[in-house]
Amino acid sequence: MKMRIKLYFLYHIGLWIILQITACSSVSEQALPPPPKKVGTVKAELIDYQQEIFATGMLSLSKEVKLSFKTPGIIERISVEEGTAVKAGHTLAIIKLQEVSAQVANAQLQYESAQRDLTRTQALFKDSVATLEQLQNAQTQLEAARNTLSSANFNLRYAQITAPYDGIILRQLANENELVGAGTPIFLFGTRSQEKILNVNLTAREIGAVAVGDTATITFDALEGKVFRGRVTEKSEIADPQTNTFSVEIQIDDAQHQLYSGFVGKAYLATSTVRPLVRIPIDALNQANGKEASVYTLEEGRVHKKSIQIFSIQSRSVLIEKGLQPNERVIVEGVGYLHEGDSISTESIKSNASTL
Repeated sequence: MKMRIKLYFLYHIGLWIILQITACSSVSEQALPPPPKKVGTVKAELIDYQQEIFATGMLSLSKEVKLSFKTPGIIERISVEEGTAVKAGHTLAIIKLQEVSAQVANAQLQYESAQRDLTRTQALFKDSVATLEQLQNAQTQLEAARNTLSSANFNLRYAQITAPYDGIILRQLANENELVGAGTPIFLFGTRSQEKILNVNLTAREIGAVAVGDTATITFDALEGKVFRGRVTEKSEIADPQTNTFSVEIQIDDAQHQLYSGFVGKAYLATSTVRPLVRIPIDALNQANGKEASVYTLEEGRVHKKSIQIFSIQSRSVLIEKGLQPNERVIVEGVGYLHEGDSISTESIKSNASTL
């Protein structure tokens, strides 16, 4: 009986000791702080950002003009076709000359008549028969007849169309035996120089960043894989009233004559405007709403949430214009479970070059 009481007493003492040890262990575990979280960070990088503007446009020759007749008439002959290369001074078309030639003949007759009238009036004035006014009127009539003859000869000379310089017939806009008015375009004519012009339109926000002399890279769907270099040679100072856009001319060097008028080109203009911006990986963004966003930075082992203003988002990075300083450590891994003030154990410090 005494043995049973002794065993019972020892059993309860051992059970009490076990419970005490378990309780102390649980209390000590609860008292320990959670281990620091592990994240990856990079340094915010300061860059000189050069804005690039994308635009599309139609290619044309460096000089294109519409050729027409000075006087109305019926086209008698066209000696070229579309795509024909011609030399300066080559006759391209001529109208029927009967009417123009008759005008020249009439002007010649009037001029000769005025000459005779002046000669007769001078003789009469010398004999005091004609007055000074009559002599002056005769001189005026001769001068008017001379001007009329000069105008008729000018019209006769431009009753044909000649090439103003070495070039190519881009388009024929009329045919033989058609009646055309003065100034009606007959040909679209272009120079054959190696310079070509890409005409693009920019918005009011973009035109201010572009300056004459800015460089551009241009590609054409018709010439896959080939990249051409160009530069801005002219930009409009007034918007088109219909599209509210500004015209910009980009000159392209086509030394191998691979480009043709009418090609559609894609231009990437590198503007001369450079501004300092801070760049971070796109993985660093915590929240974003338009241009407003937030990121987590690491300062002395603690997490801090910062509001930033986005300038632009690129393929793998974000350009920041406000809210972040260069060389601040930005958290890029583990962003999803962080909070303001969290203690951090930095697992890895990644370089900008390997992350952006």
